[in-house]
Amino acid sequence: MNVLYYAGQTCGAGPRLQGVIEAVIPAERIERCRTIGELSGRLRRSVHNLAAAILLAGTAEEFADIVGLADLLNELRVILVLPGPDESFNAKALALFPSYVSHADLDFSEVAAVLGKIMHRSAGQCLAE
Repeated sequence: MNVLYYAGQTCGAGPRLQGVIEAVIPAERIERCRTIGELSGRLRRSVHNLAAAILLAGTAEEFADIVGLADLLNELRVILVLPGPDESFNAKALALFPSYVSHADLDFSEVAAVLGKIMHRSAGQCLAE
């Protein structure tokens, strides 16, 4: 199964997060989106081959755009990386029913652990089918 990864152009944490993701799964299994339009378009296609979506919001505006896609994300496990530890972000993040929420200023080691568990469970589901 693949992972959908969104990091807008404005977030400096994007390359760091991508490196963490690539440490967990091979790069060829990561579907990257660099704009909200790309992300929206990808989510409108079948998501059954996706184990999770990792969404990095670099700004409050990007976060608002991601929240606007909540209906398209309801079939996926979502790992959400917020621009900062602002309480208003945390409250709005709940609309996405994320599996895990982190912040761009953290080291992403917990993101790697959560992604690893999601991938392990997804592999088990594929074997069971």
